[in-house]
Amino acid sequence: MSSPSQTMLIWEYLSRHPNSTAREISDALSLNRSYCNRFVNQLMREGFAHRVSGKGNWKSPRRFSVNPELRPNLGYDAKKGSPATKRFKKKARQKLWNNMKIEKKFTISSILASIDVPKPTAYSYLAGLRAAAYIEMVFDGKSLKGKQSGTFEHRYLLIRDTGRLAPIVRKDGCWDQNEQVFYPFQTVNSGSASSAQHSKGGVNHDMV
Repeated sequence: MSSPSQTMLIWEYLSRHPNSTAREISDALSLNRSYCNRFVNQLMREGFAHRVSGKGNWKSPRRFSVNPELRPNLGYDAKKGSPATKRFKKKARQKLWNNMKIEKKFTISSILASIDVPKPTAYSYLAGLRAAAYIEMVFDGKSLKGKQSGTFEHRYLLIRDTGRLAPIVRKDGCWDQNEQVFYPFQTVNSGSASSAQHSKGGVNHDMV
């Protein structure tokens, strides 16, 4: 098959987003559209994916899903933190951070409205940022009854905007790429951010 980093990225995206077209994959991953189309068709020919719908024209593009019982040998194991997996996480992390910077006060739904990032990924990243005092919860979502029946989402406020690059959530804190500073996790309900710890080494595996 083709380059392991790109093919694994396509495979992981299609696994997370069934019923996708080659164009949607290309746009989401910023990869060449013809390349994505060739590889998805190769997956289909070899039985790793199947066509869900579509006639293959511009009005009705073909949509694909992976075969959950099979997995191609692409040279990297996503469960061990492949380069492709890290690239996907990096793109998701930055998209979420960009929308937080724009909105300042936000919900999970609001920052996901304009980007293609799985909701569990967003929840995980926000939990890390909150634990490191980048954001705080300003409204505790809860279910209401009567005239205001429904579920209201948690609302968050960005309280530490350190720059363009998204913080990286580690096992025990967040590495700030803008300040080159490590912020350890603290008690979520604490009112103020703890002092940062400057760190040159001890890099842990990225969570998001």
